[in-house]
Amino acid sequence: MSSHQAAYNVLAESLTAQGIDVEQVKTAIKNHKIETSSWGYANSGTRFKAFPWPGAAVTTRQKMDDAAMVHKMTGIAPTVAIHIPWDKPEDGDYAAMRQYAAEQGVRIGAVNPNVFQDDEYRLGSLGNPDGGVREQALDHILECCDIMRKTDSDALSLWFADGTNFAGQDNLRERKRRFEQGLSAVYDHLPEGGRMLIEYKFFEPAFYSTDVPDWAQPTPGPSSWANRRRSWWTWATTRRASTSSRSWLSCSTKASWAASTSTTASTPTTT
Repeated sequence: MSSHQAAYNVLAESLTAQGIDVEQVKTAIKNHKIETSSWGYANSGTRFKAFPWPGAAVTTRQKMDDAAMVHKMTGIAPTVAIHIPWDKPEDGDYAAMRQYAAEQGVRIGAVNPNVFQDDEYRLGSLGNPDGGVREQALDHILECCDIMRKTDSDALSLWFADGTNFAGQDNLRERKRRFEQGLSAVYDHLPEGGRMLIEYKFFEPAFYSTDVPDWAQPTPGPSSWANRRRSWWTWATTRRASTSSRSWLSCSTKASWAASTSTTASTPTTT
């Protein structure tokens, strides 16, 4: 008997002794699906520099081709996330993009808006003190909600670079109110059955405060949001194996948003 088979038998025996159905675990693992990201097939590298390499995808169709090959070789990557405007079709025909992906054997996954790259977002997007910038960010996110409908996507993936770099740069409570208002508007615009995904990073990119620093910060706001879409929220963990795959951390518990006018710490509580 090979050493790895012996190790498996020991593990299976241990799990069975704990009341865990090994066959059920194996079935769940076989049915697990990973969504790759379109930008992972283009020139990439570290956060400080993109390193070009021969054969890197340039167009969105080439990214779909690469994603389809990954799915063909693994059988576990049937969807590919897109990033707007990076993957915006020149002719604006998202239905054709969806059809092309289907012809290659994959589907469009999460739609990712870009509300961090433009100079206007220096002080944030939905948390920006400038109402005009907040409106610009909201319009773009709502555009991505419409793209979800055109591509049959069921997920809107959001990452915010919002925060402050020194004390007194902005009112932190006001920033939280702005986010609640903006995300409420986004939620109202989601397609039926759609999900809103929030990706956080622990201590970045801002030096002093980050508006979405952890999984608990973007907890649901108004109670009227309940049961109006397939799921409330899904948070993404940034601890992932590569830039071309994401691990989603789902939360099905109902949580309350701490009152923004409260004089105590603004920590959301689970009910």
